[in-house]
Amino acid sequence: MHEDERQRFKKIHGYELNLDNPKSFNEKVVFKKLFDRDPLLVVTSDKYRVREFIRNRIGWEAENHLIP
Repeated sequence: MHEDERQRFKKIHGYELNLDNPKSFNEKVVFKKLFDRDPLLVVTSDKYRVREFIRNRIGWEAENHLIP
């Protein structure tokens, strides 16, 4: 799995993916995608589930402040 990600990264960005010490923004995004298993990331990256999450935390009035 990581080898596929490394090949895809090199093809798109033109340099090797460094997961041991990610420095660029792109390397850090891939690192989070592969290794961070925080369930909140799944909820907050889904535009429909994040609305439900915010409504449950803050209330319905928060709906007016969200960008569609």
